[in-house]
Amino acid sequence: MFVLDKHGQPLDPCHPARARRLLASGRAVIHRHTPFVLRLRDRAAADSTLQGVEVGIDPGSKHTGLAVFTERGGSRTGMYSLQLDHRGGQIRDKLTSRAALRRVRRSRDLRYRAPRFSNRTKPKGWLAPSLRHRVDGTMSWVSRLTRWAPVTAVHESGSPSTPTPSRRASHWKEWSISRAPWPDTRSGSICWPSGGVRARTAVGRVCR
Repeated sequence: MFVLDKHGQPLDPCHPARARRLLASGRAVIHRHTPFVLRLRDRAAADSTLQGVEVGIDPGSKHTGLAVFTERGGSRTGMYSLQLDHRGGQIRDKLTSRAALRRVRRSRDLRYRAPRFSNRTKPKGWLAPSLRHRVDGTMSWVSRLTRWAPVTAVHESGSPSTPTPSRRASHWKEWSISRAPWPDTRSGSICWPSGGVRARTAVGRVCR
């Protein structure tokens, strides 16, 4: 369970049993239901010792997995995980339908419409709407997790287009939270075909 201090700053996650005891004793209140986040009423982050957690991203063409875990002595223990369902196919179909409707409308015998074909340049770093949706969805959820937990590093597995052997745990890319934990989405150097708006959550171990 995610835990915040009395000022809303993230603390180390706790076990569900401990969360129930904190709520029963009145030391904590419910800050958010999905995912479940507690806010302590009598503790600040400055008075606590934080060990920190890490976030892992496993991108895919249709789904993206996110996991919050701790690593102690070479062993990773999962704290929270969720799966993002992409809408890339729906976005592509809607854009195709819109283009067809516009093409029919422009071919009708209506008032004169000046041709516009030389002002359709794309800005630098442009991404297709379906890919932009995936990137923004993943970035949004990673940003939320950093608000609910003391994230110290973000890891990303290999791209879905790479062969399976290169997507093992030894090939994870890492970014430190102290600097930019992810590439700039407007620079065009995006290697994350991932993201979504719907999420299915689960709790378990991270088997890496």
